Amino acid sequence: MPRIEAALVLSDMAAGSADSLYKRVTAAPRRLPLHYLVHGRHYDAELYRPAGVVRAGMVLVPGVQAQGIDEPRLVAMAMTLARAGFAVLVPDIPGMRALTVHASDVVAVADACRWLDAQAGLVPAGHMGIGAVSYAVGPAVLAAMSPDLNSRIGFVLGIGGYDDLAQVLAYATTGYYRVDGHWRHGRPNRYGLWVFVQSNLQLLADARDRRILSEMAARRLADGHADIGDLAAGLGPQGRAVYALVTNADVRRVPALIAALPAPMHRLLEALTLAGKPLKELRAELILVHGRTDAIIPYTQSVALARAVAPGRARLFLLRGFGHGELRNLG
Repeated sequence: MPRIEAALVLSDMAAGSADSLYKRVTAAPRRLPLHYLVHGRHYDAELYRPAGVVRAGMVLVPGVQAQGIDEPRLVAMAMTLARAGFAVLVPDIPGMRALTVHASDVVAVADACRWLDAQAGLVPAGHMGIGAVSYAVGPAVLAAMSPDLNSRIGFVLGIGGYDDLAQVLAYATTGYYRVDGHWRHGRPNRYGLWVFVQSNLQLLADARDRRILSEMAARRLADGHADIGDLAAGLGPQGRAVYALVTNADVRRVPALIAALPAPMHRLLEALTLAGKPLKELRAELILVHGRTDAIIPYTQSVALARAVAPGRARLFLLRGFGHGELRNLG
């Protein structure tokens, strides 16, 4: 029965690599490294192939973290989905492994879908979707809207995703987010903020700015309360603009501080934000899962994303026993 299987799948995801009932009643999938080529572009990836019948294909996009396709939670999720009958392709996107985000990530996700779709036996009856967590949700949605894929992608599963990157930055820096037009205040985990800084260093013209901000990010990623004020004096104009945003606590100043960022950062934010894009053209079903206690991207971002697509295209699940893409104590 679907509900029983869903409960078993969720419990297995929560268990990670540990034992679960689902592991005992299903055969272990095969994890296969591979290299593929799409329109002259080379990629490495891993394919998780079910031991039994393939029921659908899925591209599972890694998040922005250093372990890339080897991150244990990602591996565990791919294994669970393969046990459930998905042929899961996990593309290795080098930028995300290096804690950087690029507009070209959309192309990498789309190419993974194109390759998987062309493989006999991995996408039965055209059943294919994309799964993504956190900042990978934006590239996943944009890839699904590619003209040659929009009618081929059946679903996009977005876990802890976003709609408007400017609002994500506002929350990450000040703790404020909007609920039905009213400001609410939370306690953000600054990890996502410093990943944003790290991922944008290559867009700064001054090597000294890049070095100083990299040191700031390294300190704060290691210790969220580490002192970085001693480094600020050495920053140039672009570095000071970034520093002013990430140390700001006044939500009213966020739009002006974002406007003051270097032009390449603006172009990246505009390319990867979903707000303002023609999302009503998305033909895939959008399945959004978000934790109400998510301290990196507030759950209201998934609410906004669900509202932005065409009526009937989105299903939204807001969970209390759920962190930022991490199952905890589900009831």
